[in-house]
Amino acid sequence: MKKALVFAALTMMSASAFASKARVAALNNAVTVADDVQEVFRNPAEMFGFGDMLTIEYGATNADLEGGFFRSSGDSKYGIYFGNRSDSFKTVVTTLQGLPGANAALLEQNPFEVFYGSKMGDSAWAVSFKYSNANDKANKLKTNTMGLRAGYNTDAFEVYASLGLAGKAEVEGVASATSDMSIRIGGEYFMGDSIAFADVQTSGGKAGLDGGPEAKATRMEWTLGYETKVRSEVAHFFYGAKLTSTEVKTDPAKGTTMKLPLYAGVEADAASWLALRGFVQQSVLINTSKVDPGGGAAATTDADGLNDTAAGLGASLKFGKVWIDGTLGAANGKLDFSNLMATASLNYWF
Repeated sequence: MKKALVFAALTMMSASAFASKARVAALNNAVTVADDVQEVFRNPAEMFGFGDMLTIEYGATNADLEGGFFRSSGDSKYGIYFGNRSDSFKTVVTTLQGLPGANAALLEQNPFEVFYGSKMGDSAWAVSFKYSNANDKANKLKTNTMGLRAGYNTDAFEVYASLGLAGKAEVEGVASATSDMSIRIGGEYFMGDSIAFADVQTSGGKAGLDGGPEAKATRMEWTLGYETKVRSEVAHFFYGAKLTSTEVKTDPAKGTTMKLPLYAGVEADAASWLALRGFVQQSVLINTSKVDPGGGAAATTDADGLNDTAAGLGASLKFGKVWIDGTLGAANGKLDFSNLMATASLNYWF
């Protein structure tokens, strides 16, 4: 009972607008719901889909902390965001950390991203530039990253593109890792209460000891989907399907997956001060995975139709212009209150 009261006290808010990783996770990245701050890292023009605000994301460690603000000036809008880190670069550095003497290799340090855009009637465009650079001279550790994003939205469609221009981590005199140019392109087409969407991402990199061979890896993934919404005054129900494909190569090994998950979810006002959201998803008809070690060895994974049912739950709290979002995890098919608010954010609306 005490845990239930804590949950209720920490999870209040109106379902009209949100901005957090907690919300995105609890809605399974649904495309028909209101725009979220986290979507600017896919399409910078999404910043015109929410109001002027400050957002702060909280996590278990300093590396999980991030946040920023967005402000309007006439038809223009700008923002700056701190601490959002690249998953693809993290993968490359994690590989470097596994090499002898390189376990201290640095992930991105103090990354920041600057946004600017303008709206023109029913359309809007925006671009952003990301940068980080660090040099631990005492321990001879270096890391730097750089990237660009651009997006264009209208009342009929949206398109976006991202480029990871540079990424390198180095343990001087021992080992280094470099990420290749990463590319992400995609778009959405609006059809009344439905949206068709597509997204393609490719990334890669290499890591190795100085003067020795390098381990190379690439990742290619794409998604095609269709989602429909049913909205009332107090709730937003959505459902859809998406075909997803992922291929990861680490010479000579290769892993592939192909899935067709169906999903449904809701975001609703339980009271004037309380909003709840959640989703459920499961692959049907298409659900394959295979991992081939290469070199003539037998596949370590080769399966069809294995269980992949997924669900998420979240809620939010509102104190005037200050809102708090949070998630509730699950384990072994049960709600896990030990993970209450494991992902949380504070949002202030100007």
